[in-house]
Amino acid sequence: MPLGTLQDFKGKTAQDLFSDVVDRGLCTACGTCVAVCAQDCLVMEGEELSPGEALRARAVERCNACGMCYACCPGERVQMPELEERFLGSRTVTHEQLLGTYKDRYVAMAADGVMRTAGASGGTAAALQIYALEKGLIDGVLGVGYREDKPWVPVAVFSRTREEILATQGSKYTHCSVNDALRDLAKQKLRVAVVGLPCHIQGVRKVQAYLERTPLARSIAFTIGLFCAENRFTRGAEHIITRRLGVPLEDVARISYREGAYPGAFTVWDKEDQSYSIPYPDQLTFLWMHTRPRCRICYDYAAEVADISLGETQHLDKKMAHNAALVRTETGKEIFDGAVEEGYVVAQAVDEKFIFNHTGLERKKYANLMRIEWYRQHGLPTPDYPGASTRYDELPPFYFGPKR
Repeated sequence: MPLGTLQDFKGKTAQDLFSDVVDRGLCTACGTCVAVCAQDCLVMEGEELSPGEALRARAVERCNACGMCYACCPGERVQMPELEERFLGSRTVTHEQLLGTYKDRYVAMAADGVMRTAGASGGTAAALQIYALEKGLIDGVLGVGYREDKPWVPVAVFSRTREEILATQGSKYTHCSVNDALRDLAKQKLRVAVVGLPCHIQGVRKVQAYLERTPLARSIAFTIGLFCAENRFTRGAEHIITRRLGVPLEDVARISYREGAYPGAFTVWDKEDQSYSIPYPDQLTFLWMHTRPRCRICYDYAAEVADISLGETQHLDKKMAHNAALVRTETGKEIFDGAVEEGYVVAQAVDEKFIFNHTGLERKKYANLMRIEWYRQHGLPTPDYPGASTRYDELPPFYFGPKR
């Protein structure tokens, strides 16, 4: 189905969204539907009431069948080629399909050493956010922090200062519904940078496409998309904390997924400030067991419709973190180039093979495609991206192993 206009979705209800997306296992829990619903029919409540589910009906009877939640949902209808053409100016061609369309590619890091170390893989995201804030391009950043009462549970936060941005640094390998916070920010007429995973960015772009003239769409100044191999249920972090580290949840004071020297360790501090850790590779094993099923049929690794996409690579020094950076739009280019020129970010142009240097890409673009093909062969629900013509055996023959 082509992108079309909002008029094409008039008559679609919140109940249709549940029937066609949520009940079929295609909800990404991005929160976009909550943000666009003027009738307040939907709410994101996290996974505590029912493990694995986050979207709930609040008052479906108030639904006026405007179709906005259905149109802006990226759960089933991703429509990647149309979104690329709309926001990036061109559609992906065959040799680019692993990373999407982009203007420039770099390895990058924050120029500030403390910021670089605090980040999961280079601190570039924080540096770009702070540059945009200090140059007056935005009023703040919508990103992810932790709940105060349950400091292992991610929550959307709006950062208005340098210090608040720095407090959100570091990966959170548990899903968070970011986009539902956009509605309140738009009501305040704030200029917002959105930092999110591919599903969050897809939802944002659909808001900008279908609701272009609304305060909600106009409030979004730019997007930073984070490379994503997969995300996990909250139960994954709880499993490590309680069953691998032996810390009762009620004793947890704070956590970090990447604490210490690169690549870091999953670390928990209790209320006596005693720390408990497991190595980074071990935490991935236990988190992988708790991967959200929808993530295993997602085909967007590199946040392919963001203004700037950032991930992890080991290009220059395997003992030091570096971000892979893809600049996709003119807006993204102005921000990235400005941050480099003003000394916020250090960047080096590289060959594309260095951006591929991550097993996450193999999982999303190779393993997930094989799974998607299998799902389709057996009549199981999948998103419309990749298209049915994309085949595992026709993917580019890139070599991911060690140098030979």
